[in-house]
Amino acid sequence: MGPRKGWLLLFVETLKLEDHAENNAVQVLHTPRLGAERQPPDDAPTVRHSMSDYIDYTSPKIRPGVPKFWRRWPIDIVVQESEFNQIGPEEGGPPPVQGEDLYEAPVAQNSFDEISSALNRPLTWRGARYVVEGVLRDLKPDQFERNFVGNSGLLSAPEFDHSGLMEEISKRAMQSPDYQGGPINKFGRYRALFERIETEVRADRCTGWVKRAYACFDAEIAEFAAMKAELEQAHAEGRTDSLARKGSVSLPLEGVLWNLDRYVGYRKSLDETLAEYPGPDPEAALTEEIGRLGRAYLTWGKRMADGAKAAMQKIESQDPQTPISALDWEELTTAFCETSAEYWVKSGEVLAKNSRSIDMEKHVRMAIREDLLDLYTHDNNAPETLPRDMLETIAASARYIEPGLPHRMGGLPDLVQSDAIDQNDQLLFQLASDRAMGWMWGDVGALYVTISEGDLRKSRFEHVEAWIEGH
Repeated sequence: MGPRKGWLLLFVETLKLEDHAENNAVQVLHTPRLGAERQPPDDAPTVRHSMSDYIDYTSPKIRPGVPKFWRRWPIDIVVQESEFNQIGPEEGGPPPVQGEDLYEAPVAQNSFDEISSALNRPLTWRGARYVVEGVLRDLKPDQFERNFVGNSGLLSAPEFDHSGLMEEISKRAMQSPDYQGGPINKFGRYRALFERIETEVRADRCTGWVKRAYACFDAEIAEFAAMKAELEQAHAEGRTDSLARKGSVSLPLEGVLWNLDRYVGYRKSLDETLAEYPGPDPEAALTEEIGRLGRAYLTWGKRMADGAKAAMQKIESQDPQTPISALDWEELTTAFCETSAEYWVKSGEVLAKNSRSIDMEKHVRMAIREDLLDLYTHDNNAPETLPRDMLETIAASARYIEPGLPHRMGGLPDLVQSDAIDQNDQLLFQLASDRAMGWMWGDVGALYVTISEGDLRKSRFEHVEAWIEGH
């Protein structure tokens, strides 16, 4: 397959890596010889790590200190004799290549993230940068507040009567001059109207929420108690397969008892929470604390962001490729990791006070993975700088060949998702997401570059077709 002389240079538009992206995502240039390799221009965006780590996923950004080059990862060429036909690889294609057979050495299926769990901090100042970058993304004020509320954090009085809330929002929205008929919901044509009215209604419902909560609990308890009595009578009469109906759901006696206990537990939990606020108005005292702690938590996030920004300034003064000591790492992270903040959450129908500090785990794991792979692929002294057992683990994992997703030239595409693309043309080549790049299979999935036999015979590589499948 392909030209017998020269090189095929592959150019991929990384910001067009969409599912089934056709044409223009890939350009192939046939050149008789390679020139000198140059660093990308200073104004070229940094796209490394833009995949499973979701860094600048959809927009270009200059990231000082982050390599613009992908890691160089060797590919072993294995020739497999296989007659070309229209039978897919599962039915009649060449047998899959196994890492154990190819390398005659142990193979591990661990991801590189699992390897990095053996360490607890980055190995270089560049790795430290990756961690602090991740923390700063998490602490962007809008994102930080969205994550807080999305994870059940409370900034004002909780709401237990959800149907009552929605009824009131719909009633007020329909009275608005902006309403022109049709259903009212958070994601439809009235999204802006819904959000504005919701804010007003929630503000009005900051008082009386305890009474409404008890009313909801008592209504559920009464309903399940009646179901319990009905089903117990049926069981006594020998009709043990009887079911109770709640809306569109059918419940056996065990399900009814479980739900009855659940709502009795919710009521008891609220009793216990309010008992901690003795005085003339426990609801008002608790509501005030919920709002105060919620606002203080967001302010704490801003302070932690300031500490992370100071850490980034120190990182920028260091050579990114030099090792970072345990002491330097401890001093670097103290400013934004040593404290925690309290706030209230509503988890299901239960109120609870929570405490949280900055969670760096996923960022540290990513940074260690990148440090390890950079050392393994770039540093000739890696055997001396990495622990022997870890070096062997990385090598064993690197030998693993993902089933059905090899890099391959010729034949038919190894489809990730059945008949996702047309198989009429032969493969020029296919590339799969490579774990050594820090990707998982769904990040890029597989890149298929196909060409007709006529165009291939005449070296008309401007006629290639390319698809991305997977993410």
